[in-house]
Amino acid sequence: MQIKTMLAINNRNGLNALKTVNKIEIFEIKYILLHPKNKIKFHDEIISEITDKSIILYWEKSNRTEIQKKAQNEGLDLLLSVNFGYIFKHNFLECFKEKINLHTSYLPYNRGAHPNVWPIIDGTPAGVTLHTMDAEIDKGKIIYQEEVKVEETDTGKTLYEKLEERSVEVFRKGLVGYYHNEIVPFIPKEVGTYHSHQDFVDLFEVDLNEKIKTGDFLRRLRALSFPPFKNAYYQTTENEKINIDISIARKKE
Repeated sequence: MQIKTMLAINNRNGLNALKTVNKIEIFEIKYILLHPKNKIKFHDEIISEITDKSIILYWEKSNRTEIQKKAQNEGLDLLLSVNFGYIFKHNFLECFKEKINLHTSYLPYNRGAHPNVWPIIDGTPAGVTLHTMDAEIDKGKIIYQEEVKVEETDTGKTLYEKLEERSVEVFRKGLVGYYHNEIVPFIPKEVGTYHSHQDFVDLFEVDLNEKIKTGDFLRRLRALSFPPFKNAYYQTTENEKINIDISIARKKE
């Protein structure tokens, strides 16, 4: 059995997914779908892993209709998405027999954007989930997932790195188990949580006059600390923006 696949990828997680799928013989990667050329991360590394059998496509606004026609005409079995930063519309998803996505959260918690941030702030579970895709963001049935422990010393960056590292095994175990009929996907009972990118941006500005518990404030700074990015800031009386970061470690006795 050969599963004709379109692999939509970006970033290091996408690169690792490509390496993994290349080693699983049942998948025939017909197309590699990448971000628009000015927004790709790990482009050269991804290109170096692509075999001659795969056709590279770029998700530019000008050719999305053409890409959809290719998917329809090929009769593709699977759309496999990993760290792809664009939402696929219903009519595009309908071109594929199956649609699967890897999301770096412990679904149904932290659907949407920046799932490395909210477990630190809200105390919700962190993890990685392989799930089927439908028209709703990060919903569908869960194929396989693993929880990742959030430490008191974790920041947005360190948790991101832990989720990225765990993604490799979740992706491999989930795909292999699913296509060998060893896994039965399920719908979670919990409602879970959802956050948009704007929810994340709304955390950036710190009001110096706001009354807030010290623990809540520290969790917010931890979640927003992701060097070299400058996320958290406050404004002086002269309207100058001052960036804030946090360095955190266990105390050595």
